[in-house]
Amino acid sequence: MKFKWTVFVLILHGTVVLIGQTTRAGDPQEDAIQHLLAVGPDAAGADKAQKAVDALVAMGPKALPAILAAIPADDVVKANWLRVAFTRIVDEAIREKKPIPADELLSFVNDKTKPGRSRRLALEAVEKVAPGTTAKVNDGGLDDPEFGADAVAARMDKAAAVEKADPAAAAKLYREAFDAARDFNQCLALAQRLKALDVSVDPLARLGVVRDWLVVGPFDDPDEKGYATAFPPEKAIDLTATYAGKDGKLAWKSFTSEAPDGRIDLLKAIGPHDAAVAYAYTVVTCPKDQEVELRASSDDNLAV
Repeated sequence: MKFKWTVFVLILHGTVVLIGQTTRAGDPQEDAIQHLLAVGPDAAGADKAQKAVDALVAMGPKALPAILAAIPADDVVKANWLRVAFTRIVDEAIREKKPIPADELLSFVNDKTKPGRSRRLALEAVEKVAPGTTAKVNDGGLDDPEFGADAVAARMDKAAAVEKADPAAAAKLYREAFDAARDFNQCLALAQRLKALDVSVDPLARLGVVRDWLVVGPFDDPDEKGYATAFPPEKAIDLTATYAGKDGKLAWKSFTSEAPDGRIDLLKAIGPHDAAVAYAYTVVTCPKDQEVELRASSDDNLAV
C-alpha cells in the first residue's frame, strides 16, 4: 500500500549560528587538533591524524579541555578522531593515577549550549574519577536537552522504588518526570504508571501530537509515481473542493485519531487501497513566537 501525505502547518523561523575557531601558529596542541580536524573522506590525512592523536596523548590531561571544545557536532569522522584522543588520555591518566581537570570538564558538562555528545563524553570522564556525578547531573537535568531523557529515567526509577511504600510520593515523582518528558515512549510509560496510581494525564497532548485532521483520497497512482506528483489538493488549498479520485468523486472529511499513540490510520480514514495517494491537512497555531519542532513518520512514503 502506498500513500502520500501532505501536511500544511505553520513553521516558525529558526536561527543558524556559525561558530569559527582561531588558532595560534606554532602551538603543538592546536596543531595536533587541526590535523585531526583536517581528516577528509576515505581516510585522507589519516596518517597525520594518528600521529596527532599520539602527540595529544603524550601531552596528557591538560589537553582534554581543548580537545573537548574542538569536537564538531556535525562531522562524525573528525569527532571520532578527537574522541579517541580524549578517551586515551583519560584512560591513561586513570591507569597512571594522574589527575584530570574534572572541574573544567564538569563546567563543560553543565553548559547546555555545548554539543550534547561532547557533554556526555565529558561526563563519562568525570564519572570515572568522581563516581556519583552522573546521578547529580540527572537529578537536576529534567530540562536538559542532552540529559533530559536520562533524568526522566532516573526519576522513574526513584518513583518505582517507593511506589509500594509511599504511593503519593511516587505519583509526585512520576508527575515531575511526565511534565518534563519529551521522549514518546517515556511519556506513554509514565501515563500508564500514573494511571495505576489514579492520576490521569494525556501523553499525546503533552507531546503535542495532532489528532484532528481533514483527509482526502484515494487518488489513483498505478505507476507508483505519486510521491513526486502533485495531485489537485497539493496545488491549492480549497477545503470545499471536490476531486476526481480513484473510485469516484472525493471531498475533504474530518478524521480524529483514537489510537493510543495518536497515529492516523488511513485504512480507517479512507479505506484499503493499493497504489494510491492520500492527503491530510491540519492547522497548528502557536500562541507566541518561538522555535518549534515538527516530527512526522510513516510506515510508507510520507511528504510534509
